[in-house]
Amino acid sequence: GINIPVFAGEITIDNLKYTYEVVSNGTAVSITDIALDGRASLVIPETINGLPVISIGEDCAYDDSHIDDLKTITIPASVIFIGDDAFDDDIFSTNSLQTVIFQGADGAESLEIVDKASFGYATTVSLDRNISSGSGTEGSGDCLFHHATSVTVGPHVSAIKDKCFKAAPISNLNLTGATALKTIDKNAFYDCDELTSLTLPASVITLGEEAFCNCDGLKTVD
Repeated sequence: GINIPVFAGEITIDNLKYTYEVVSNGTAVSITDIALDGRASLVIPETINGLPVISIGEDCAYDDSHIDDLKTITIPASVIFIGDDAFDDDIFSTNSLQTVIFQGADGAESLEIVDKASFGYATTVSLDRNISSGSGTEGSGDCLFHHATSVTVGPHVSAIKDKCFKAAPISNLNLTGATALKTIDKNAFYDCDELTSLTLPASVITLGEEAFCNCDGLKTVD
């Protein structure tokens, strides 16, 4: 399993030091610590020493002295698990995180984010893979991206999960780039009362219960 390391080490990539464990019987990598070193932008490597990075561990950047400098995080399609408090809560209480990018790929597994508050204050969300939330710390209203104002959904997303963008202050939502999107789960955009315009792709076949409930400002649906 992911949490049974067979080897641990350190490596420097793009002048950042990563501490990691080789897991899954020697076939993959879990990152356990990142020395942010004042970076405004963090791109998690897709591979380390030729092995796919599949996990960002619990407390990975917890209490890093440079956490408040971080503005953008990019998560590669190889990552399928982000642990509780992977990034220190202080970053979110000061609203310093602005953008989170979830890269997609054909055949990529769903990403589990244990801590529902991890990316809650990101205002720009680029989502190109399926995401589920786990049983860790709950964000506002138990949602993942409750401060998102700009949302892009890519062609590798087949479902937007329950409460994913609940109460987010999105005004214009155009999902036509999500060409594989079939399902928008219940409460996915519940209470998005600033939403005025919604454009859905032809691929959508299921809208969950109250997916857009209480979006009282919604005027245009295409």
